[in-house]
Amino acid sequence: AMALAASMDMPVIAHCEDDSLVEGLFVSEGKFAERSGLKGIPNESEAIHVGRDVLLAESTGVHYHVCHVSTEQSVRLIRLAKQVGIKVTAEVCPHHLVLSDEDIPGMDANWKMNPPLR
Repeated sequence: AMALAASMDMPVIAHCEDDSLVEGLFVSEGKFAERSGLKGIPNESEAIHVGRDVLLAESTGVHYHVCHVSTEQSVRLIRLAKQVGIKVTAEVCPHHLVLSDEDIPGMDANWKMNPPLR
């Protein structure tokens, strides 16, 4: 898909998460998960996908855009990719900039989001 998109000068836009690491989970690993006795989604669920796709973007030359970045590891991978000249852009949602899992008041589905607060 990336090779085809590159040949058409189109970007590939991805919401990154490794499904095998998030299946059946609803919150991030962290303070809220610990407090609530829930198994949390690891940060690697996003970063593994970003890292894989960055390597594919490098080999195909496609413009790769990462949606809703929420982990330090993903930011680091994107920054390194840019430094070596890979065409990568990214964005973050406002709530991921001003809230964390520590702000979740309790078991309230209004705080459910994807990616989860970290």
